[in-house]
Amino acid sequence: MIKQFVRLAIVATVWRRYKSSIISVLALLLFWFVVSFFHGEYISYAEATGERQFLAVSFFIKWGLGTLALSAFTLFHLRAFRSVAKPKERPTVEVPPKKSKAQTAKDEPDIPPAPKPGDESYNASEDPFAALRDKPKLRSRADVELSKKAR
Repeated sequence: MIKQFVRLAIVATVWRRYKSSIISVLALLLFWFVVSFFHGEYISYAEATGERQFLAVSFFIKWGLGTLALSAFTLFHLRAFRSVAKPKERPTVEVPPKKSKAQTAKDEPDIPPAPKPGDESYNASEDPFAALRDKPKLRSRADVELSKKAR
């Protein structure tokens, strides 16, 4: 069971990594097979009918198509290799220079720090969290729901 899983994992990894290469090699071989098959059929036809005048041309066409297919295969893999080796350039984005803490403090509005217990300069009317700070006990939403059901 483990062997089958390991084999499947290896095959899946190889397929994911080399999928385009495997497909292109199979396409090249299939093309060569088809050209050879039709060339063989033409040779059989030429021998059966006795018309051998275009036999030499058929060999030139066969090898020309084979060479053309191999050239296309090579160019495809060279371009694929070039795109993998050289990642596409990202557009440059201007990044503003980082501000120092002093500059950041100047740009932000003055937020008063949280009051300390016994602070006499604390003004509850200016503090948006005064209602929460002055509450005797904070309750969560779950506590509120439980108290409703208990009634």
